Amino acid sequence: MIEISRVSTNAEIMLGSSRTSATMARKSATVPLDVRGLALELPEAYERPHRRKPTFWVHERIFCMLRPGEDYVIVKLERDDQLNMIEGHPDAVTPAKLYSHHGWTWLYPERAGPDLTALVLRLAWTHVAPKRLARAHG
Repeated sequence: MIEISRVSTNAEIMLGSSRTSATMARKSATVPLDVRGLALELPEAYERPHRRKPTFWVHERIFCMLRPGEDYVIVKLERDDQLNMIEGHPDAVTPAKLYSHHGWTWLYPERAGPDLTALVLRLAWTHVAPKRLARAHG
C-alpha cells in the first residue's frame, strides 16, 4: 500500500522551501540548462561527469543524471517517493528500465513543468544528501 499522505506532506513542504526567485522566474524546465540550473541551486550540489554524461552530486553521491539527446533525466528517489510520484504523475515520472527497484526514476521535465521538476530534483537531492545537510536545508 502506498502512503500518499506522508510523501505528499513532505513534497509540499519541500516545494515551498525550494522556491527561490530564480526558480520562480523560470518559464520552463525543458532544456538541460534549466534542469542543470535547478540541480545546481540545491545546497552543496555540483556537476561532474559520470560515464561521460553530465551528472549532479552532493557529497560524492549522485542524485541526477542528464541524458543528452533524450527527453528525460534520471533521478534517484526514495522508493516511497518514487512510487507516489509515478502514481501521481504517470506521464511525467516513470521507473527507469534498469535499477528502478533502487529508486532510479525517469523524469520528463517538459511534461512535468518547472514546479514538479524542481520538487522531484529536491526529493532526489534529499534522498542522497547527508541527513544533517538535508535537515539543515529541509
